[in-house]
Amino acid sequence: MLPRMKNLLTMLAFAMLLAACAGDGDDDSGGGGGGPTLPAGTLQITTTSLANGMNGVAYGENVYATGGTGVGYTWSISGGSLNAGLTLDFRDVPLSWGAFTATGAIDQSLGGGKLSEVSGIVASASQPGVFCVHDDSGAGPSFYAIDAAGNYLQEYTITAGAQDWEDIAIGPGPGGVDYLYLADVGDNSVSRTNYRIYRVTEPTVPGTPQAPINAAHDEFWFTYPGGSQNCETMLVDWTTGTPYLVEKVGTGAPQVHKFPMPLNTAWTSGSPVTLIQVTAAGTFDATLTGGDSSRDGRRVILRGYSSAREYAVPAGGTFDNLFNQAGSAVTVPGGQQYEAICYSDDGTKLYTATEIAGQASAPIQVADAVADNGYTTISGTPSTAGGAAFTLKVMDSAGNSATRQFTLTVN
Repeated sequence: MLPRMKNLLTMLAFAMLLAACAGDGDDDSGGGGGGPTLPAGTLQITTTSLANGMNGVAYGENVYATGGTGVGYTWSISGGSLNAGLTLDFRDVPLSWGAFTATGAIDQSLGGGKLSEVSGIVASASQPGVFCVHDDSGAGPSFYAIDAAGNYLQEYTITAGAQDWEDIAIGPGPGGVDYLYLADVGDNSVSRTNYRIYRVTEPTVPGTPQAPINAAHDEFWFTYPGGSQNCETMLVDWTTGTPYLVEKVGTGAPQVHKFPMPLNTAWTSGSPVTLIQVTAAGTFDATLTGGDSSRDGRRVILRGYSSAREYAVPAGGTFDNLFNQAGSAVTVPGGQQYEAICYSDDGTKLYTATEIAGQASAPIQVADAVADNGYTTISGTPSTAGGAAFTLKVMDSAGNSATRQFTLTVN
């Protein structure tokens, strides 16, 4: 091969490598540059520069983003700071949701009470279209994989008890993999002396149903600091992996508790851990029966038999701060014993399911999130002349993120 041709091919290969490296979802180019070319659909901040401001004069400028696989862009400043007098609209609000429609009904062909009292549902994080559900205590210590139409895919058993399973959650755990968390926490008579949750590595669903598969598990026993209580809702903070429990009460505000971290299998029935109470001064619907947290760690949905509310982490806040928000009402199906609700893996949909509750079928219902308008606003009245350098970060409900550096000059 001629030397000139060999050099050209080497340069071409290097250019292709650079292009591939640019497609990681982060755009750290400076405010005045166009940034790297990213693959179609990649979440990115498309605004490249900001207009100058005038000291003492009102300022308002939009910053736009596009792409990603989720909805509900949330904005933050991940480095530096804005000019004095200016603020960023973090978009830290609940989403808007469309009407729920039925996708199918949960399979009732297994018999033995299996899938007749579905009390929790989560979307798989790694297997699109797969959901895990569980029954209330009647069907024993099993959980099930189904699809969005309610078709049965697989049964999993754990070698443990099932006194009163009330919810299932999904979230991170040891080894950087996703786990299912099952909550044996129901206590209608408010008389149990201790409770437990189970942790199971999210299983891979076989192509065709097999005999029930035993799933290895860890269990963690606990008590509440204020004594016994009834609970039907478990959430996991995707940022820290911390499980939270939300009390079921007929009237008044529920108590919220979280586990100390890391979880420890030394918390046995004879040596349970005491949970940590979380301040909960927000607005809650009555008789909460299920909930879920979005994969980006920014939002939570809590539902009762006939109503639901969604909450968002406030700007600069933590998962604990969710429970001090007013939230936003979400219109959900009622009429049966609805005790299960979850986000899709990318946060763009809500799924809710019911016990059969004496009816002919147990429908699964789905609603879509209304698309985000794709921008945030920097506004206010600058109080000091000069320049400020900062980095904006945008995140969608699927956990995708992108950043861009800006400089804003105030004359």
